This record gives sequence, structure tokens and C-alpha cells, in this order.
Amino acid sequence: MHRKTDQFIQQVDHNYINYYDNVKFIPSWLSDEICKAVTGAGHTKRELYTNDNDIIYEHRRCLGLNGINVALTEADALDRSISIELEDIDEDKRKKEADLWSEFEKIMPQAFAYIIDIIVKAMQIKETLNLKRLPRLADFAEWGEAISQTMGYPPMSFMEIYKENRNEQNIVAVSENPVSSLLLKYILDLEAENGPVSEIQYKSHELYNIISEYAADNNINIRNGQFPKDAASFVKKIKTVIPNFKAGYGIIINIGRTSKDNISIITISRKNTTIDKTVILEDNHDSSTGGTEPPEAILTKSIKDNFIDMDNSDSNSIDNNTKNNSNSGDNQNSGGDGSGS
Repeated sequence: MHRKTDQFIQQVDHNYINYYDNVKFIPSWLSDEICKAVTGAGHTKRELYTNDNDIIYEHRRCLGLNGINVALTEADALDRSISIELEDIDEDKRKKEADLWSEFEKIMPQAFAYIIDIIVKAMQIKETLNLKRLPRLADFAEWGEAISQTMGYPPMSFMEIYKENRNEQNIVAVSENPVSSLLLKYILDLEAENGPVSEIQYKSHELYNIISEYAADNNINIRNGQFPKDAASFVKKIKTVIPNFKAGYGIIINIGRTSKDNISIITISRKNTTIDKTVILEDNHDSSTGGTEPPEAILTKSIKDNFIDMDNSDSNSIDNNTKNNSNSGDNQNSGGDGSGS
């Protein structure tokens, strides 16, 4: 990844989808730029050899990052992302690149027709949705729910899974912040001794001193340059993860100020919530729901059998045009058996 803001902006502007491999660390400025690139932003810089001409960048882009550990840790960036954890591939299941491309080219016509059909029906379902609660990426969530229902999943399945994924992101945001992770440990230890927190108030310098002493008593090093050196900076760090405390742990943190001496007052209370993480997903769905067979079938069955099932399915969700495209693709690939290696 680029180490300068202007280089990163230029690269993102020139590519609709940007993927970065083996990312180990993301500085705060880059996290901010990632947020702006996903939400949509504009930038300008002076054109070379001119005094008053501007080069204007205006974009909204898709970004992907991978790595062994989570590199994207800022709360606002995590709130705009989806976390996907992949398992290692067993040696007996690995494939050569040439075999992967050959397999992909065989299913490409049918897969493309399948995608187009899903999009068409998702556009129809999207107009009928009336989601009462929307996350930060509201339009993305609405499209996700429409596509999920088109593929035959029960209503609100996508929203429940997306909520669970965002909750995991909230936990990461709190645990990766040196201040919030220590504050969380302090609150949980306090509740272990005295029961759930109803409401506790601290002045900013009082809580800062309490957490500093708590770290020393538990042999936690806070002298590594990452922990704030004063109460004001301490409060700023807490502010960035207030939504994550509430959504991930049910802990409500409010920060106000006294009218007399203008000192920050931090109020901590507990929100009583029960998170239901049970979401039932099935690989095959009743055609009466109007959905098509989900794409997991591409992975769980042979490619040839998968698309034969699609063509002979009783579901009304695959229209005649899609069937014609699928049959055309099968005729073009009649030279091989189409099964995965």
C-alpha cells in the first residue's frame, strides 16, 4: 500500500475495486482515507506547471484487505466493512491455477446468467422492502436483504447475519484500542465483584487515574507510547468507541461537561440486551419461496450437476432467458465433463 495520501487517492480513483494483500498495519491517516473512499469523497491538487489549475478526484470505491491478523482496527473503518475469516485449505483439496481457470471458464456463462437473473429479481424485491432498522451502510444492507430473499433465504436472514458480523467488528474495535480494551477489562472486573453496573459517574481525571492504577495492579504496561498521557487525550480515545461499547457489549458510555468548572463527566451504565445469534441457513430452499438455489451449490456439488439442477428446477425464479443462456453455455462446453478436479 502507498505511504502517502495523494498516491493512495490517485490509485483508488483509477480503480473501481482495490485489493491489498498481506496487510499488517494501517496508520490512522490511511484508515480515514479508506472510510472516505468507501463512503464517497472528493479531493483536489494543483496541476503541475500551472498556478491555478486543479486536478479533481471524486470517487466512491470498493476496497478489500487481507492478512493473517486484523489490520483495520479503527472503529469508523470497521463499521464500514465486513469481516470474513477463511480456513486454511487442506493439501488434498488444493488445485493448480490452470485447473481453477479451466473450471471457471466452464461455468462462466451459466454463472453470469445466474447473477443477472438474481439482480433483476432483487431490483423488484428491493422496492417492496420496509426495513425498520438500518445500519450505517443503509443502501448496502437493503440490497443485501433483497438479494438474500431472491436467492431463497427467509426474510431478514441477511440482516441478522450482517448484524452479527458488525457485532464482531464492534468487539474488534474495542479490543484493539489500548484505552477501551483496558476500560472494558476494568468494567467487567468491577461487575464480577459487585454485579451489573447500573450507573457510575467519574470525572475525566478520576477515571484516568483509576484506569492507570488498575493497569499497574494487573501488570499491564501502559508506558509504551500508545496510552494517553493526560485525561483529555484519554477522553478522546473513549469517544471513538462509544457506539462499539453499546453495540458489542451493551455498555452505555455518555460524556458530558460540568457547567461550573467545564470538566468532562463520564457516565457508564449497562444496557440489558439479549443477542440472538441463531440464524438458520439452508443450502436448498423450497421453490415455493420464489428463490433460486444459492451459490453454495457450486462449491458443494460438481459443477455439471449444479447447473443441470438449475436448468431442471421447478422454481419459477429462473426465467426462460436464463435457461437459454445456461443451455447455450452447456453446448459450448460439451467437450469436457465439467466436474471439479
